Amino acid sequence: MNHWKLRKIADLYFAYFFGLVAAVGCGCLGAVPPSTSDNHTSSSGRVADSQDEEEQEESDDEAESMWESYPQEIDCANVQILDKISGKVFRSSIKLNRLVAFGSIILRLRRCFKNSPEDNPEVYAYMEIFEQKRKIFSNWKFASYPSINVLEHPVYDVRIEL
Repeated sequence: MNHWKLRKIADLYFAYFFGLVAAVGCGCLGAVPPSTSDNHTSSSGRVADSQDEEEQEESDDEAESMWESYPQEIDCANVQILDKISGKVFRSSIKLNRLVAFGSIILRLRRCFKNSPEDNPEVYAYMEIFEQKRKIFSNWKFASYPSINVLEHPVYDVRIEL
């Protein structure tokens, strides 16, 4: 997943959030304005019929299906740590905000996302790595692109697995 795709996803999340806030503020999400009468008239003064309600339900279904294709937050990720000197590989499922020690480094996952089943399989996590109480890495790691945001360490290599 490249930077532009992540940027587009972030922009859509912000657009969704601010659109939702604006819709709640104007009463578009089910809040009935005080001036509306009980006979369900629309802004043009005509009585809403069942066809309008069906169209509204269809548009709601389309909106829900659109947001289902976005990444889903998950509570753990599979991590692979390679000791470059001995050749030992450590694989573990790490939960969010838990500290996991391997050799002289300590890992912590802050956020973790997985693409929806309709998209290409991808797992990405915001990871912090410490060595001797000093933060040596704090960035996003991607399962499909391990060469993006590489941990530059002489002994260890850390990857996220699908």
